[in-house]
Amino acid sequence: MIGLGKYKVCVYAICKNEAKFARRWMESMREADWVCALDTGSTDGTPELLERLGAIVAEKTIDPWRFDVARNEAMKLIPPQADICVSTDLDEAFTPGWREALEAAWTDDATQARYRYTWNFLPDGSEVNFYQVIPLYREELRYKVAHEAEDLLEQLEGLSFVVDPDRPNAMEAEDADLEEA
Repeated sequence: MIGLGKYKVCVYAICKNEAKFARRWMESMREADWVCALDTGSTDGTPELLERLGAIVAEKTIDPWRFDVARNEAMKLIPPQADICVSTDLDEAFTPGWREALEAAWTDDATQARYRYTWNFLPDGSEVNFYQVIPLYREELRYKVAHEAEDLLEQLEGLSFVVDPDRPNAMEAEDADLEEA
């Protein structure tokens, strides 16, 4: 890792059977001071390849599977000296100069940053951006906290993910069921 700048930056990810993305991912993350990956059960050599490429790697099976548990376990790999932690996926690649842009935007009292996610490029080179924003009702957020994110997504099944300020509250049926019980 090449480490630049004022802040110490760590990129971390969870992975499973993503050896085909490992080289590109590591190359695009090389501006970080540390790159960490938690492998959750690969059979294609992903953890060994990431280690050879310079990542800090641990292996752990998460059963039953939960993204939040896996991400929390991955965060345990982050060195305590890190000032900024960047969560990514192995099939993502950052453009050169990402760290400089991050540090230029960061302030000492910052707690999080956002970036535009380019899903793909059109033949003319223009970007295809993909955002999945699901505004939640308070009851839906409480449901997510009490259960798993996947359970909430099941409750939202059939609802459009296009932002609709008038969409129905997915928990209204749940609340009615609870009131009848």
